[in-house]
Amino acid sequence: MGRKQDKMNFFEKLKEKFQFILQNTKLLVLVLSGLGLIFILCIVLAAVQCNSAGKRKQISVGEETFAPSDDFIFTGDNTLTQDYYYSREVNEKWSQEDIDEWFTPVNPDSVESLSKSNDFLINDLMGAAP
Repeated sequence: MGRKQDKMNFFEKLKEKFQFILQNTKLLVLVLSGLGLIFILCIVLAAVQCNSAGKRKQISVGEETFAPSDDFIFTGDNTLTQDYYYSREVNEKWSQEDIDEWFTPVNPDSVESLSKSNDFLINDLMGAAP
C-alpha cells in the first residue's frame, strides 16, 4: 500500500504543479498553444502542397486552322503617310502666332537645374557600375 500511496501523492503533486502553472501563466500557455497550432497547420499545408505539386493537370489545346470570313483586300501601296505629307502645308519660317502658341522660352536657371539633376543621376548610375 505504501507504493500505491506514493504514486497517488506523486500524481497529485504533479496535478497541483500543473494547475499552478496554468493559473499563473494562462497568457503564456495560450500563446504557445496558438503558435503550436499555427506550426502544425503550416506543416499540414506544406505536405498537401508538396503532394499535389506532382499531380498537375495538363491541358491540351487542339489545333485550329484560321478560316477568314471575307477575302483579304490588299490596296497595293501604303499611301496614308504620304498623303499626310503632301497635304500638309510646310512653312519655311514660324509665324509669330505659332511661336507664341508652341515655343516656350528657356529659363537659364531651369537649364542649370536640369543639368545638375542629370549629372547627379549619371554619377549615381556610374557609382553603382563595377
